[in-house]
Amino acid sequence: MNLSDIELSKNDFIASGYETIIDQCEKKECRCYRMPFWQKAEAAKSSNDTKNYAVFTILSAITSLYLNLESNNEPLSNIENIDGISDEHLDILNDFLFTSYLLMVAGFETMLLAYHCS
Repeated sequence: MNLSDIELSKNDFIASGYETIIDQCEKKECRCYRMPFWQKAEAAKSSNDTKNYAVFTILSAITSLYLNLESNNEPLSNIENIDGISDEHLDILNDFLFTSYLLMVAGFETMLLAYHCS
């Protein structure tokens, strides 16, 4: 499967069930999600589930980034090769993450409003 050939939408990320993996991780740290995302990508690849293969490969790649203090040229390095992630994939991921963030903020503001009104 060539990742760059797989078209994705924001709904593909939503439908993937990625939250389950995050919920199951004991530590809520980005680096802790990489391996479960990668395993999910490999399982999707084995079952020819191209959408989930792409979603979890991308999530695995972006959670593999780490701070490389020994490099002035590339302060962020990654464990996984992120070749094949297209600009379109990143645009969709950005839209998905921004929407998720807005929903989280809206939920927090609603909670604060309810608290202040009670």
